[in-house]
Amino acid sequence: MLVVLIMAGGKGTRLYPVSRESHPKQLMRIVSDQTMIEETYARVQGLAPPERVYIGTTADLLEPIRAQLPEVPSSNYIVEPVGRDTGPAIAYAALTIRRWHPDAVMVVLSADHVIRPTPDFQRVVRAAAAAARETHGLITMGVRPSRPETGYGYIKPGASQGAVHAVERFTEKPDRETAARFVAEGYLWNSGMFVWEVSAICEALRRYLPDIYDGVQQITAGERPAAEVFEGLRRVSIDFGVMEKAQNAYVVEADFLWDDLGSWTALERVLSPDGARNVVRGDFVPIDAAGCVVHSDGGIVAAIGVEDLVIVKSGDVVLVCRKEREQEIKGLVNLLKADTERKQYL
Repeated sequence: MLVVLIMAGGKGTRLYPVSRESHPKQLMRIVSDQTMIEETYARVQGLAPPERVYIGTTADLLEPIRAQLPEVPSSNYIVEPVGRDTGPAIAYAALTIRRWHPDAVMVVLSADHVIRPTPDFQRVVRAAAAAARETHGLITMGVRPSRPETGYGYIKPGASQGAVHAVERFTEKPDRETAARFVAEGYLWNSGMFVWEVSAICEALRRYLPDIYDGVQQITAGERPAAEVFEGLRRVSIDFGVMEKAQNAYVVEADFLWDDLGSWTALERVLSPDGARNVVRGDFVPIDAAGCVVHSDGGIVAAIGVEDLVIVKSGDVVLVCRKEREQEIKGLVNLLKADTERKQYL
């Protein structure tokens, strides 16, 4: 039996101004007519019924997500009082799910990834689930790199064990030279998607993150309120806290299109360009404009005599920047946070 956990608590600041604090990218229509969390939910249909789909999120996003996923039972929302990274988030979800489905295999997905096609994704999940049963291991999905990407972590596959490989090494985001070497040597991107038995991840959390495990167990046992416990939990990712330490970590190759859509230029990888290399969502009127990434949620965007720009019109904000400087968008968000008069635009 499969249960699915969709992690939906992130803010996606690099996709500002479409992604904002009250409506982050998982709630927005960025690559299709569905929001990203609606796409994620549709992708797991056939793997698990609504009563076995759980949503991990934060209190401020609970109601907007409920409005988009009315099929998911209200009791299946696992709400973090404050964000403490993926270690505590997955611990809270895993120990909660264990109370209802102790013998299940748990699939952990992000709400804001682009994955195509769905049949290939479901095939890989089922293969990973079978391997999780066979090995009792912690399985991550690794994506075959298409470029030397410096924004992703990498996994070095080791010995083959049926449909999966033992993980020989995890490496955090490398520089470009190292990333190119990793691609040549057959490393995989770390997608941040996992498949494991509920019992296996709970045991790993108890062993490698005992302080977080004990704190969360007090919540699920009804001994202490979540708000009180989470305030005292340290921030740690599941990769650093568990996966990099575990002796039973495995990787299955995900042979489908995958992108975490971490920047506006990522749209160039998932949408088809026009004849002038512009990638467009919305109504765009170009005159001698080429190589631009354009997103508009209403009205038109017109551009004359420009190239290689990111142009985003969303509500009361318009963003224009050179594509090579898009990483500075996060700095723009921080600048607005510090400006009392302009915080309203976050």
